[in-house]
Amino acid sequence: MVQPTHAGYAAFLCQRRAGVLELLVQARVEAGFIDSVELGATLQMSPPNYLRPADLPPFAEYLGCPGSWVRLRAPQSEDGGRFYHDETVHVVIELPEDERVELPPNYRWMRLGLLKRLMRRGYLVNVEARSLMACLG
Repeated sequence: MVQPTHAGYAAFLCQRRAGVLELLVQARVEAGFIDSVELGATLQMSPPNYLRPADLPPFAEYLGCPGSWVRLRAPQSEDGGRFYHDETVHVVIELPEDERVELPPNYRWMRLGLLKRLMRRGYLVNVEARSLMACLG
């Protein structure tokens, strides 16, 4: 078993766009994926892995957003068979409608319904995003 030293974060930024709530997802490539690319949460990170603030992944600064923007903040335990007392803090942050976000090339806004449909088609949505989607209902 692997014993973690710190909790990680999995976060979705969401925003009402044309009156409909959309989630910001990223296309990710990681070792072990069945397909070459999976859709992931806006932010997936373990803070101690970043030595300098400039090294943080896109959108990490939103973890320090005003409390009124946070729709969900809940620690969840990870797979107990492999990770000893590992936790990931799941966060959903709703941005104000007038907040403009510059998107890197591998990020897109998607509706929750579309992500749920993609999830049923196999390995298109990664485990962190699926866990966050379970928190949203």
